[in-house]
Parts: sequence; C-alpha cells; structure tokens
Amino acid sequence: MREDRTFGNRTKIRLSDEVNRKCFFFCEGQETEPIYFAKLKELKIEIGISPLIDFIQIEKPRGEDWSNPKKMLDALCLDLSKEITYNTLINAMIDCLYTSDYLVKHRDKIKEFSDLLVSFMHEELNVAETDIVKDVNHTTKAVYDFFNQQRPRICNIIMSNVTDILNNYEITFDKEIDYLCLVVDRDPESFTEFQFDDVLKTCKQNNFEFLISNPNFELWLLLHFDDIHDLDNEKLLKNEKINPGSKSSIRFIPNELRKCLGTYKKSRYDVTLLIKNIDKAIKNEKNYCESLPELKNELGSNIGVFIEKLRQIN
Repeated sequence: MREDRTFGNRTKIRLSDEVNRKCFFFCEGQETEPIYFAKLKELKIEIGISPLIDFIQIEKPRGEDWSNPKKMLDALCLDLSKEITYNTLINAMIDCLYTSDYLVKHRDKIKEFSDLLVSFMHEELNVAETDIVKDVNHTTKAVYDFFNQQRPRICNIIMSNVTDILNNYEITFDKEIDYLCLVVDRDPESFTEFQFDDVLKTCKQNNFEFLISNPNFELWLLLHFDDIHDLDNEKLLKNEKINPGSKSSIRFIPNELRKCLGTYKKSRYDVTLLIKNIDKAIKNEKNYCESLPELKNELGSNIGVFIEKLRQIN
C-alpha cells in the first residue's frame, strides 16, 4: 500500500518551527469513501479545519480486495513496521508492470503473471505471503532466474523498477503528531464480533482512529440530510434490499440517498453538496450511537465526532 500523493519530507508551512500534521485515511470502500475524503480535503478550510492538517489517503495495492477490516489493519501494521512481506514484494512487482508502457495494454498478462508469482512463492520458495522477506535482492533475482526464459520482457521491467516502487511504499506516518484513520463498515457478514473487538483493541494500542458506521458509510452520507429523521431506525440498521432478485434491486439506505441527492452511485454522487451540509451531519449524528464499542451493534457513526476533533486543532 502507498500514499496517494507525491512523496517528500514534511514541510514547514509557517514562519515558526511548526510543521503540518497529516491525517491518513485507510478506507475499506474503493469508491464512495475516497471520493468523500478527497472533497473534504479540498474544502477543509471552508468547513473550519486548519490548513495545518494535510489529508492523505492510503491506497490499497492493485488487485487486492480487502473487504475485511482485520485483514486491512494487519497489513497496515506490517507496512508501518517497515518490514517487507512476500505479499508486499509481489504487489511491488505487479505495480512495476501496471506502470510500464509495454504491459499497460495487456492487463490480462499482468493478472496471469501475478497468479504465477503467488504460486512460485508457495511452491518454489516454500513461503507464505505474510512471511517477512529476509533478502529482497536475493528473492527478486530468484524470480528473474525462474521466469526469465519464458518472460524476459516482464522480468527486465521488474528488475529495473522494483526498488523504486518499494521505496514509494513508505507511509510517512508520525505517531507523535499525525492521525491514522481506519474507515470501515459494520458488516456482520464479513466483520465478525470477534474481529471487531480485535480491531478496536489494535487501534487503541497503536493510537489509530477507528472510524466506523453501522451499518455502512452511506449512513454517514444520509446524515447530511434531515430527511433521516423520518426513517425507521430498524430499516436503517438492517439496510435490506428493495425488490430483491430484480436487476434494479437497491438497498434501503442508498435508495434514500438517491431521493435526497436526485441521483446516487457509489462511484459518482454530489459530494460537494454533502460537505456543505457537514454541520447538519454532525448534529444529526448525535441522535444515534457515536461511541465505541457500542457501534458494534447499534445504529450510528463516529465520523462526525472525529471531524469535530479536527476542527479543534488550531
């Protein structure tokens, strides 16, 4: 995983010795949440958040489908420890291919080679993806020697670029002054109660912000409208499908969002309107559960609480 911005040293942004704080967001969702926090970054001064706070989103590796918050957090903690796992090395190698002119038009070959790499690590090197790589250069050369005869172009691209890609994977998080936020949904089907308790404990131990919405992030979006007061809490919490089985089936909360916004898709919605209503969302959130660990089972969110916390930083 990596930051979604140009890498560099933390800079002073005042004439004093004060440096900017960073607020990192690592989101479970691939579309809805990143769109929201990108706009929040753009409009932060307008809504009362200090320019001294820089918003940075942590990107998941290409092809990784991490719908389980515990898996996300475990991988994040490993990356912050500066240890390189075989999974991280594989992702770096695949990133080399995604950024190459040769293979950008042949994504099917990238997926095929990614699967071969995983099999090679398991069967030839006898390692698990979560194991720590003791010698990156030695492992990279082993990949080159094994695949070079059949895939010389791919191997040359990897050998030329993997070191730079790995260097760019560093997350410039300073635990003394920065915030790191894990933003997830409370989905009991993929996020068990045991996992919830474990994630909460790990976040507290590492001083991470555990931002959760029950049942999902779209509830936080719906809180930007007073229409939510007219909705049944049980229906909100269950968030069941409307017209299940039909092609136009949609869950309860997204359907209500569509009514408020006129149109709504996870990848495209009027996020500017939402951010301008953020005071209303913070106020409305207080009518529901805002505290951990009660959010494990109760309808609500604690994102508004965190935004209030950011506003208090001068």
